[in-house]
Amino acid sequence: MVNITRRLASMPDLLEEDISTANHSSETLRKSLGQHGYQLVDTPMLELTELFLRKSGGGLASQMYTFVEPGGERVSLRPEFTAAIIRMFLERSEKEVFPVRWQYAGPVFRYLREQSTGLRQFTQIGAELIGADGPYHDAEILALSCESLQTLPLGELELSIGNVGIVQGLLNQFNVSERVSNFLLNNLSELRKGNSSVKNVMEQARRLGILVDKDSLTAVNRVALNTELENLTRHLLAEPTTQSVGVRSVEEIRTRMLWKMRLSDSPENVESCFTFARSLSMLHGQPESVIQDLGQLITTHGLKPVGLDDLNTTINVFRSHNLENVRVQLDLALVGKLSYYSGLVFEIRTIAEDTQSVLGGGGRYNDLIRALGGSKDVPALGFAYNLEQIVDSLRQDSINATDRKSTLILVIPTTTQSYDHALRVARKLRQSGNSVEVSLVNPKGSVQKVYAKQRNIDTIVTVGSNGETQQHSISN
Repeated sequence: MVNITRRLASMPDLLEEDISTANHSSETLRKSLGQHGYQLVDTPMLELTELFLRKSGGGLASQMYTFVEPGGERVSLRPEFTAAIIRMFLERSEKEVFPVRWQYAGPVFRYLREQSTGLRQFTQIGAELIGADGPYHDAEILALSCESLQTLPLGELELSIGNVGIVQGLLNQFNVSERVSNFLLNNLSELRKGNSSVKNVMEQARRLGILVDKDSLTAVNRVALNTELENLTRHLLAEPTTQSVGVRSVEEIRTRMLWKMRLSDSPENVESCFTFARSLSMLHGQPESVIQDLGQLITTHGLKPVGLDDLNTTINVFRSHNLENVRVQLDLALVGKLSYYSGLVFEIRTIAEDTQSVLGGGGRYNDLIRALGGSKDVPALGFAYNLEQIVDSLRQDSINATDRKSTLILVIPTTTQSYDHALRVARKLRQSGNSVEVSLVNPKGSVQKVYAKQRNIDTIVTVGSNGETQQHSISN
């Protein structure tokens, strides 16, 4: 029998204290974003599934809550905001003045296995800057994401910066297929972890046919390919083009041959690209040092620098914002969790002795608007916070003092006749901004005092039969 009262894993219940802290944090962040000119917008929680699949990548697809609604449409609960924000922008683009600065806040949904950490439903608060390109706007988003977090008592932050466009541009210079470069791009963090992880990545690459030995093109493979080439040459000019060659048409042979050529990478190029990617993955730390080491690595492999000047400008402009308590790290293995990123990517973490928590991140996605149906590419970038992770990371001693917006008061009528007076006293106290509970007629003062302590009530006000009041402070 199904236990219908079993709470789903990674779906917590919340008490008032949790909700109050989250609301206070959310309002503080949204106010900061608004003060920088980012207007609040919202999108539906339910969207067409293809909107999120078009450019987000397979990892996100496996976490989406997707179903066919009664009308026959395949829809999903939103797993993130950016794609929906861009869908909204495409509907309104002719009415907007560029650049568009929008902010948003709301729940998103991602499936997690029961043993996974995190939440299936969590709140994203974020901002998108649409129609703005270049290092100065990259720096604006980096500074905004850190400065808004600093309105909360989170202590020192660490900003890790990467750049998908730079890494992709360097990998492509090895004349490997997109399949190879994407594989390496997605495994940079694994290549960094050590020899065992590198071995696992290489084994996976061999299973996928990405990494092969130089003599892997056996005589049998060469004969089969040569046979197809001879057949294609013999019949290429034949009319009609659908004429069969054996059991396949010329068009089918041509398609298959081109497919093989696209998947065929020089083993030497792939091996060199792997070696470079492993070295690249190890570059992280102070930006000036990393950029210098990257320049040496590029020279060693005979590559052309791609985007380094803009990256250097972005970091210098960010520093001109003069944000204190933000430690900046350049991490070239950081590529973001969503495949639509095309340039800058970043994450923001708390810095603590025992652990580091990722509070949010984002990046640039210049190709997304066209991919979702736009007539042309429009530069855009943004970021999102995880509100629940922020609340978990707050210094509670600081937030408790700021989050309590009113005094908690318990009004106690001492007799049945004084109950009406107690209601009037409570109403007046609420009008002054206090939170007030009215007790039933007090049976025992000591019982009510214990109750007040348990409820963290600050003050007790007793009301006599003639409406006279006495106030007592509760020391918790």
